Amino acid sequence: MNEPTDLIDKYLAGKCTAEERALLLAHFNRYFDQQQDSLSAEDLNLLSQQTWSAINNQIRESNEPNSTRTKRIRWTPHPILRWLPYAAAILLVATAIMWYSLRDTPANFLQESTQVADIAPGGNRATLTLSDGSKIDLSEAQTGIISDHERIVYEGDNTEIASFSAAGAYGLQLTTPNGGTYQVTLPDGTKVWLNAASSLTYPSHFDGRDRVVTFSGEAYFEVAKDASKPFRVMSRGQQVDVLGTKFNISAYPDDDVTKTTLIEGSVRISSADKAGGEASLLLEPSEKAELKNGRLTKEHVDADNEAAWRTGVFAFRSERLESIMKKVARWYDVDIELQGDIADRTFTGTVSRYENISGVLETLALTNLLSFEIDGSKLIVKSK
Repeated sequence: MNEPTDLIDKYLAGKCTAEERALLLAHFNRYFDQQQDSLSAEDLNLLSQQTWSAINNQIRESNEPNSTRTKRIRWTPHPILRWLPYAAAILLVATAIMWYSLRDTPANFLQESTQVADIAPGGNRATLTLSDGSKIDLSEAQTGIISDHERIVYEGDNTEIASFSAAGAYGLQLTTPNGGTYQVTLPDGTKVWLNAASSLTYPSHFDGRDRVVTFSGEAYFEVAKDASKPFRVMSRGQQVDVLGTKFNISAYPDDDVTKTTLIEGSVRISSADKAGGEASLLLEPSEKAELKNGRLTKEHVDADNEAAWRTGVFAFRSERLESIMKKVARWYDVDIELQGDIADRTFTGTVSRYENISGVLETLALTNLLSFEIDGSKLIVKSK
């Protein structure tokens, strides 16, 4: 079931998993790379205009009272895409073909002296730490765990991992390494997806008036509603208070900004250090709060783009190269060295997180601005 046409059928039927959607994107990325010589600047501009026009039409239609989520996009595809009878699928590659300064791809974007084994992407890797300090390396064949008042089981097959007495709340911690991701369902039904190099500390059940968890790294939350017991996330100098909502937090220790993006519902962000800015902010859907040096600010963003990692893709929009490379380093568990004055260059695009690292580098190489060297577990990025 890995053929692109089979995956497109599943996508249009709404049956694709996150991994299959990312794989389909990877197929298209490779296809466009092979077809680049037939895309002139004029063709690329036309294709871009048609794509975004189709997206905007779909958004307008979805806001109409009688609209349904199964409507397809109406547009005339570029000639090189006529083999695709599925117009809606173009959304998967719309941003992948519009990288900043798209030019001819170098024939060999990795220097010849560094032709070594490629670096595989991350996967389902995590460690569960129990209240007595014992650690359990979780199965890479599973995607998540479920915690209730008395035991912890794998989400996929209900296999028991640990059990404990229901009398009293025990502290638990789920940690992902570089190159790891995992999901946990908390005792109240809240779901949390952890990105690479992240940790979540939570109790075996929630006592008292609040549901409080402590978090570091990046995670996507779908909070179970309970008006009588607000949910609270503590992370890097900020507190997020919610009743029931969906949001993404990026709070890595090596980043100078903590970012909270609201997808659905409402949350209040409070700063522990009132350094001349707002003490707290109320977020509405598609707003992102940033906490830097104790100062809180917010802006309107593409919320799905901010949380795209959960669906198996890297999505960048005018993002600094230094920030992009940090994400690559965490997911592929590599060290990154930026040579020259390139950290502040910005890029826009989308690429599958299920690709080997060469897939990400090939996409960046489309700009004709960068070159790469792989030396063991070290990636060196240079200006061309």
